[in-house]
Amino acid sequence: MDHCQSQSVFITNEEQHLLETNNVNFAEVTSTFEYNSLDIGAISSSQSKQTLHIADDEATTSNHYQRKILERENNTKKTIEYFNVGLATAISISLHKLLEGFLVLTISTFYPSDSHFSFILFVALAVHNFAEGVAISVPIYMASKNMWKTFLVSLLLGGLSQPLGGLLGYLAIILGNWKTTGIMDDIFGITLSIICGMMLWIVFDGMLPIAQENRGIYSKRILSTGLFSGVAVMILTETLIIIATKE
Repeated sequence: MDHCQSQSVFITNEEQHLLETNNVNFAEVTSTFEYNSLDIGAISSSQSKQTLHIADDEATTSNHYQRKILERENNTKKTIEYFNVGLATAISISLHKLLEGFLVLTISTFYPSDSHFSFILFVALAVHNFAEGVAISVPIYMASKNMWKTFLVSLLLGGLSQPLGGLLGYLAIILGNWKTTGIMDDIFGITLSIICGMMLWIVFDGMLPIAQENRGIYSKRILSTGLFSGVAVMILTETLIIIATKE
């Protein structure tokens, strides 16, 4: 309305006389002009609103694509991180399982009288192999989202390394002709130390950070419960083995 008032209509006396001669009402002309001005203002306002609406749509679309790009980058970064952790854990576990197979075979060969320790070692390895399989397969599956690829990697790096270590131990015994138990004592001590170091690195650098990173509401309670449950299972297993061997 202010826009219409600011545009006043001025005509000369000759134009006024011409309008009166042709029976044209000046008030009607002024009203028509103001009405047209109002329509022009409404059209301009509508066009401005449409322009703002288009700009808002473009901004919303741009923000949507930016969020999608950030989500894709975060997912890619997390996928690479999971794959690196899974691969490092798989390689470390496969190396120490290679030594485990060598250790179990050589202990049972050179120390047949110490069946208690051999049996405890065998059961302990069988129990914690489940946890090692989970430690290998879960990060790789979270990175690849492929069950068969995860199964093959876990089988090759986790499942076949221990029998291969036993085969290497057998070949070392046959080809090396190791008859002296003194030499084997040194080898067992070195092998056990290497295995312990590998397991500690896997636990503190691989398993615990993953468990801490993928935590939920009850993560601290579940993490503590899992740690103490694992210790309790190993203590119970060793106790049952001791009772069985005494009987």
